[in-house]
Amino acid sequence: MKFCPECKNAFNEDIEKCPNCKEILVDKLDEHQDIEFVELCDIEDPFKANLIIDVLEDNNIESYLYSEPVHIYPIPGEGIQFTVYVNKEKIDHAKSLLEDIERSENMEPLPDDEST
Repeated sequence: MKFCPECKNAFNEDIEKCPNCKEILVDKLDEHQDIEFVELCDIEDPFKANLIIDVLEDNNIESYLYSEPVHIYPIPGEGIQFTVYVNKEKIDHAKSLLEDIERSENMEPLPDDEST
């Protein structure tokens, strides 16, 4: 895998520039040189994938996002599989945070206060 030094996302070896940031990809990120990463989850929703990355970063868990097309000819905005990788030493904390995110998505919205 190669990484974007700007957005920290991971890409296939055959990609030279980040499609988002237009930065030249590198083999390793300096801040992740000595970290072993493991897979946390797969997800197809890019907004949720970025939410997970933000929550992990807010909790000082080193992570990165890898994406690849699910289909040979993907439709723009569809058919992309995202995989979240985290520091192996912090996987239990990351799983706990992921469970919190999943729980919060299943909560019922609060009723509107019609008294105002």
